[in-house]
Amino acid sequence: PRLFRSNVVGVGNGLAFLTGAATVGATVFLPLFLQVVIGTSASNSGLLILPFMLGITLGAIVTGRLIRITGRYKLFPLIGLAIATAAFAVFIGVTRTTPAVFYGIAMAALGFGLGPMGPMVTIAVQNAVEPRDMGTATSLNSFFRSMGGSFGVALLGAILFAGLTQNGGAGVLSPSGLLHGGPAMIAALPPAVQRAVAASFSHSFRYVYMVGAAFAFVGFILTFFIKELPLRSRLPAPPPPEPRLATRDPVAADAEKPGERP
Repeated sequence: PRLFRSNVVGVGNGLAFLTGAATVGATVFLPLFLQVVIGTSASNSGLLILPFMLGITLGAIVTGRLIRITGRYKLFPLIGLAIATAAFAVFIGVTRTTPAVFYGIAMAALGFGLGPMGPMVTIAVQNAVEPRDMGTATSLNSFFRSMGGSFGVALLGAILFAGLTQNGGAGVLSPSGLLHGGPAMIAALPPAVQRAVAASFSHSFRYVYMVGAAFAFVGFILTFFIKELPLRSRLPAPPPPEPRLATRDPVAADAEKPGERP
């Protein structure tokens, strides 16, 4: 409770939760989208998601260096989450006929927008607490990020299969069947049924991307409320040791008395 009194720790944990939900949700559902809606194979979907992963890495590296140079951290999540919100919105209109270059750029932008959030929130939280609380604050932030990832995958999965049921896709393929059989089960269906299932999934994924955009947008709004504290250049020096009074050995002192010999 003492740590949550800090504005930076409270808002930072909220940002970690939201961005964890968006990042892990995108990591889990983008390959499924590429296989079911776009029609790529499992190996090709792994290659096509590479721009997303490279964007996350590049965004984290660039943001970390800019924070070190400028000493400021609040501007970068605002820019990153705005980019992520726009990238999620772009995916709402992606279909099987969309050029691969288009959604490849959208995935790179999504990763670049979400990538800065990890180092930025960690730096802000560590900078806002005392050195003795740094480990606790960092682990608490990681916990909220992990919890957000679990929540995001569960919520987005529920939305996806709920939309699939409403659009008639469950009439030929149950959600449990897809979970156990994977996209290979769809590939085994007749071509006409495959097209119907793909269209149903395409419509359902729109709701998934809307919720992903909502995660990023709420995080964008929440970033305005975080206080930007001056970055510490180094940890405070430990206090000097207390001086100790010199003590003399009584035996040696008696030996030094004049006129006395052993």
